[in-house]
Amino acid sequence: MNTTRVRGLLILLATFGVAMLGVTAAGGADRMPMEGLQKQDASKPWEQRLQELDPSRPMAYFELGEEVEDAARTAEERALARQLFGLAGLLDEKGLGSSAALAIANLEDESRAVSRDRLRAAAELLTPAGTANLVVNRQPVLSSKGRLAFCNALGSLRRGDGVRARRHLDTADAMLVVETVGPLVSGGVDGLQRDLTFYEGGLRPDLSSAEVESHLVAELIALDPTDTRWSVFLQSTDAAPLLVVDLERLDRLFGVDPARPYWREGRWVGRRSIERLEG
Repeated sequence: MNTTRVRGLLILLATFGVAMLGVTAAGGADRMPMEGLQKQDASKPWEQRLQELDPSRPMAYFELGEEVEDAARTAEERALARQLFGLAGLLDEKGLGSSAALAIANLEDESRAVSRDRLRAAAELLTPAGTANLVVNRQPVLSSKGRLAFCNALGSLRRGDGVRARRHLDTADAMLVVETVGPLVSGGVDGLQRDLTFYEGGLRPDLSSAEVESHLVAELIALDPTDTRWSVFLQSTDAAPLLVVDLERLDRLFGVDPARPYWREGRWVGRRSIERLEG
């Protein structure tokens, strides 16, 4: 290849490279404003409603939060819904605190399961007495006969007497005790049901120390579910971290600053900023 052709090819490549850089730069310039707009657009459809919000009307925050949540398609829109729910709950803790906690919990994804559980626990704690529209999971009231029968059934099962164990479980509400406390037993309720049928000819199950311990823990909780010692509780929950809900710091739990309840110029501000902007 002669020198003239090489020089021409290099010039052509250089020109093409500069052109490509220009296209890339232009594309980047186009994308950057769009990205910025996406973040700002989270509030744009509700801009007027946001500016009309006033702390003296907490329900308006909650109602707008429901609308934003229903239409949310981005993380920014979900964050706006959370802010609205949080402010509603903090501005009217007695009336809207529980509902706000549940609404925020529903916005949490799977990666924040602990936060979601803490919010649900707060919702239960904040529920006014007599509220019927909040469904929470509570341990059913179990009769003393049923609880004792459950313990006797486990004892019979450990001796290999599945027939007697099943007879015990026919007493009172013993099967409800199985459904409630049975998950603590090694193998769970399904495993327990299988063992009741399998070990009925005098053959004793070869239980490990951990399996026997799970039986004893379940028995202790069944016998006295209202006064469980810490060691038994930790064993039954596999030493899972306890949920700590501080109702005195709901602002931290909700992730909202109640001192900034006004929406102005694309951000939440406090009373002083309002006076400065409108004064």
